[in-house]
Amino acid sequence: ELVEKLGELVTREDRKSISIFNGTGSDTIFYDWIREAERVGRNNNWNDEEKIRFFGERLRGDAAEWHSNFLANNAQRNNYAAWKASLTNTFQDDNDTEKLKTRLYSLKQTKEQNRLQLWTYRHGRRGHD
Repeated sequence: ELVEKLGELVTREDRKSISIFNGTGSDTIFYDWIREAERVGRNNNWNDEEKIRFFGERLRGDAAEWHSNFLANNAQRNNYAAWKASLTNTFQDDNDTEKLKTRLYSLKQTKEQNRLQLWTYRHGRRGHD
């Protein structure tokens, strides 16, 4: 019972470590937010239902409204892949893509990096976060 309570406490703190995502007009890039949330979910071995519930707790504004509507009106409300696809279609936009391109092309090779390391970093082949 003590181990279970400690596990719940750790999970609660990890849930809080996921930043808030407001949706439309947010300063947060959707791709960064979902990647961060999925890393926390993966580290905690959350199932689909837990991911939807815990990630949903970190949504505000337009995103929180979207989440409520998804849960109320979608037969696949416990299907994380469907939840993520719908959220992505709703909130990932061209501004996010441009911000990511700007970030990518602003990367500079450091003295410690060889060309292969820089190339793999730029192309998202860094391995697991």
